[in-house]
Amino acid sequence: PHLATDVIVGFPGDPEEEFAESRDLIEAMRCANIHQFIYSPRPGTAAEKLPGRIPEIVARERAARLRAVARQSAEAFRTGEIGRRFGVIFERDDGSLMRGWSDHYLEVAAPSGMFPRGRIVEVLATESNLSPVGDLRK
Repeated sequence: PHLATDVIVGFPGDPEEEFAESRDLIEAMRCANIHQFIYSPRPGTAAEKLPGRIPEIVARERAARLRAVARQSAEAFRTGEIGRRFGVIFERDDGSLMRGWSDHYLEVAAPSGMFPRGRIVEVLATESNLSPVGDLRK
């Protein structure tokens, strides 16, 4: 199954030790997708008044470390799906490659015209048709 999570990095009062524990937990979960955001105060919210503001440089460094975990987790999920069959909807065709999404939210490529666009088709996941993380998202 596809597991995803959203994470706010740099929330006020988040010490390095707790960030490290969170990062380790996220790494152990092997999420297919990790969406991360750096905390930014919003006027009028309770969080705006919390003590322990994390310096922006620290929050950005933590975000970079979490992005590395996200890339490794996504790649482990992708390679773990090789050999499985799943439904794919091909949405784009640039004349050389069709691109679409599996029901496990993996981007899949196929030669242009190989499958109908906009319909669910069964596809065998292979090393060549599952793009390495980030390769097709251009």
